[in-house]
Amino acid sequence: MVEARPSLSTIAHVSARAPLLALGVFIGTMSALPAGPPQLSCLPNVEIGGISYLSIWSTASHAGTVPPFALGPVHAKAPRQARGCVFAGCAVDDDTPLYSVDGYAPSFRLAATMQGRGLTLFQVYRNEHARSGADFFDVAGKVDAIEVSEPAPDFTTRAHTAVVTDRPTIDRVVDMIRAAPLASPFVMASEREYYVSFQLRDGTSATFNYSRTRKLVHTPGPLAPSVELDAILTAVMTAGR
Repeated sequence: MVEARPSLSTIAHVSARAPLLALGVFIGTMSALPAGPPQLSCLPNVEIGGISYLSIWSTASHAGTVPPFALGPVHAKAPRQARGCVFAGCAVDDDTPLYSVDGYAPSFRLAATMQGRGLTLFQVYRNEHARSGADFFDVAGKVDAIEVSEPAPDFTTRAHTAVVTDRPTIDRVVDMIRAAPLASPFVMASEREYYVSFQLRDGTSATFNYSRTRKLVHTPGPLAPSVELDAILTAVMTAGR
């Protein structure tokens, strides 16, 4: 089943049914699609064992909201001279405990308590050990719906959004993304894209950009999925109009 959504007023990394917007290696939280890519240094990030994570949710940015995740045991501590923002208060302090997140692999999500930000959720955006989409997306069996949208010509709004709730289609898309092998890196350019958001059962989301020009998934990635994915996403958008 495909439902059409005329507009999306809020684009955020993780909140109750709000998608994460990713552009290349740049990821940001904003109220509308940006005119240009937001700076990576805007958000806390940390690297553990060759896997880089970017902050996608914090209690400071969602005041009064119950965290949509539960902490597991400590997975690691932030290494000294960890990758972090250049702005004060953005970097993860040395030796900060990084907790696993219940229900997710530590290679996908971690959490920490940060001064001035409170409980903070991190999600992978780069993994030097990755060989396929499964190394980026620990979402098998966790997706309730898939939201597909495309930007307006000026990239400041979404021209059209459709939502897939058909279980066989959801499972097929998830399987294709997880099975997609890693592709050769490419330079971001002006491209025709779909924004694809896995709406997860815990109320959070995991989103990627799909280049219709190059038939590649990027951020995280790049990944080279089956050509069937392009046909499915195009059919979804066409049916939802």
